[in-house]
Amino acid sequence: MQTRKPEMSLRHKLSQIRDDRRGVAAIEFGFMTPILLIMLIIAADLGIGILTHIELTGAARAGTQYAQVKRPVQQDFDQIEEAVKEALSETDAAALEDVTVTTTLECQCSGGTAVSCSNTCPTGEFREAFLAVHVSQDWDPLVPYSGMSWPKTLTGESIMRFQ
Repeated sequence: MQTRKPEMSLRHKLSQIRDDRRGVAAIEFGFMTPILLIMLIIAADLGIGILTHIELTGAARAGTQYAQVKRPVQQDFDQIEEAVKEALSETDAAALEDVTVTTTLECQCSGGTAVSCSNTCPTGEFREAFLAVHVSQDWDPLVPYSGMSWPKTLTGESIMRFQ
């Protein structure tokens, strides 16, 4: 005599499939991996942009520090700009071709009135001279983000008052 196995009902089979937890972690990992990779790429990309901004600001500071030691004569700023590029070459020599360095000397009277650096201030006020070094570079991200125009210009700036 042959014994027959009782056939499972469709409801019972669906219940077993629903309650089976094998492979759930692999499926969740498969869903989360692309999201985590996108977040990692964005974080790295923004980190590169922030690092570039820090390097540009450091190079601008190197230019003003150079100007403190070697005062610019007749607004000859070539040596200051060379000091900025030398500071940048220590971090990223390949990026030097895209860097723009602008150095300006501005003067004002102690009352806040802007004057030419060759002019004198009214009686009772003294002239203050400010040297500003601006360093800028275009930055393209690793992945172009939609809705934003590229490239973005990153800048570093340092302003120093001469005595």
